[in-house]
Amino acid sequence: MNKHIEKAIQLRNATPMVNNCSQTILRVYAEELGLDENLAAGIAGNFGGGMKCGSTCGAITAGFMILGAKGIESPFAVNEFRRRIAEKHDGMTDCAELLRANAQKGGAKKPHCDNMIFEAIELIDELPDIFGQGVEIDNSEAVQTARRAKELLDKLAEYKPLAKV
Repeated sequence: MNKHIEKAIQLRNATPMVNNCSQTILRVYAEELGLDENLAAGIAGNFGGGMKCGSTCGAITAGFMILGAKGIESPFAVNEFRRRIAEKHDGMTDCAELLRANAQKGGAKKPHCDNMIFEAIELIDELPDIFGQGVEIDNSEAVQTARRAKELLDKLAEYKPLAKV
């Protein structure tokens, strides 16, 4: 099993459970990012529960923070992370919507949130550290079009203006 998921399970199964979804993910990666676990938990504290107001899921916002700390900041990479999670949840990324949909299916909150944490961790670990530097992670038509557009823009940037107007 993934070492990050193992640590997340330990944190989420601690009694009493004191880590929200965002805190769990930041604690999991704290040491390898050079952060104190308590500082990481403090930073993430207000992101649980969809920033405490049902907005974007704390597992997703924590994923953004970890990706950024790992130097993965391109809009394409961040949107790919969000898109892959949304794809598994009928397009939903807001905590309140995710919990409501889960409850309508008869699901309990903690297992749902635990699964959101595990999904985010799997994606964080899956996206390569050099994302955005030519690594293929998706061959969809939209991604191919975006790559071709970037190639054309890069070529265009090489040309100098022929005349000044």
